[in-house]
Amino acid sequence: MNDMFWEKFREMKEKCNKNNISILNLKPNVASKEYLSVMVSIYLIEDIENIIKLKRVGYPKRYLDSIIRNMSEQIIEYKYIIKHPKLIKEYFGDNLSEDLEKLDVENLTVNEMLNKLKETGEARFNGGKRLSISKMAKDIKEKKSKDNRISLYDIFSFKAELEHNSYFNSIFEEIEKVKKKEGESDLEEWFDSMFIELIIDAFLRTYNLVVV
Repeated sequence: MNDMFWEKFREMKEKCNKNNISILNLKPNVASKEYLSVMVSIYLIEDIENIIKLKRVGYPKRYLDSIIRNMSEQIIEYKYIIKHPKLIKEYFGDNLSEDLEKLDVENLTVNEMLNKLKETGEARFNGGKRLSISKMAKDIKEKKSKDNRISLYDIFSFKAELEHNSYFNSIFEEIEKVKKKEGESDLEEWFDSMFIELIIDAFLRTYNLVVV
């Protein structure tokens, strides 16, 4: 990770940790933009810290690709929901018609249980269907990259493509490790740092509007 990454991540952690304590001390409603912002910031920091740990111990890159893909998807959804705050209650399950804790799990078959979990997950969203990430990204102007800035959706799409071919890519990673000369720069490492920096920037642009 480059110096710019560490600086952005350190600033984000300091800002979020300070603001989150103040917000949580006010005991905000769970289904609120403040609480959602706090929790998303906590999970985003957690994801980045785990990426750092995985890189240090040399975990296969497919694990990192999966985390970064999920980060970009979750921040797209977060920004979309904050832009449309009426969706916050829906996000937190206001539309759920059935409490999972009341299900008679012992008498359900595996297929029935999986179907019920799927139904419950879909029921969180209006009409039983979650808006696609593509449409969310378009709404918040994060669909297309422009002005030398990579969009969240392009980060999501790029990492999704790598995930679709994760084992194939891992084979060639091992081959490249053998070929790579000591001290040679890692282009993928550079891209990952840049992607995470962009995700942090995109998150903070919305987070700062909520916590101010």
